[in-house]
Amino acid sequence: MDQVWKCQQGKHEETVRVVYGLINDVVEDLPPQLLEALFAKIAEVPPAEYSEMYLLFLKDFTLRALEAGERTREYRSTRRRAQTESSAGSVPAGEEEVISY
Repeated sequence: MDQVWKCQQGKHEETVRVVYGLINDVVEDLPPQLLEALFAKIAEVPPAEYSEMYLLFLKDFTLRALEAGERTREYRSTRRRAQTESSAGSVPAGEEEVISY
């Protein structure tokens, strides 16, 4: 992640735009550790260096990272419920068993 972030620093606007786009394209697929590392890099940018393009990148990054985090939490919660239900060996009281084809 360090290399990706470094390759946009001090570069032409179009290069920066491409790197920001690349980062935002993969944000949803990054594990939490890499998201945190990337966020640390973003947090190092002093406010005096913020540009309109950077603020747009920051907005998109934040929204995508939050969505990815929410999906991860939902997935983990669903897995835990499924494991609990399968270890119980039956459908919880008050719920119907759903069969998917």
